[in-house]
Amino acid sequence: STGWQSQKGVLLGFYNFGGQAARISAMKPADRAAFAVAAGQKIFPEYAENYESAFSFAWHLAEFNLGGWAEWSETGRKEAYPVLCEPDGRLYLAGEHLSYLGGWQAGAIESAWQQIAKIHARVQQA
Repeated sequence: STGWQSQKGVLLGFYNFGGQAARISAMKPADRAAFAVAAGQKIFPEYAENYESAFSFAWHLAEFNLGGWAEWSETGRKEAYPVLCEPDGRLYLAGEHLSYLGGWQAGAIESAWQQIAKIHARVQQA
């Protein structure tokens, strides 16, 4: 049998927002990785010895993005959200911002599945 030690995986090591995100994203990538490993080590003693590599991304620095997730107002959720969830011809939009799980990968996946269902229905009718 194979133990967990031989398994490779991906782990979200650190997630932050606001002023903390700005401070951490100002660090060099290696320093961000060390910061995340040190934080993980506090919870999981074997964290550092099982760490191999890291990737980090500062969403607030991404051109045309300026943040990690959408913040819907009550009016925007009521008026714009339903419109954006519907296709415009062959264009279907998906992402965490088009779900009720804003800011989470699960929201992006849920949104994609909803659009896939719409595409499937469209193909079935053709």
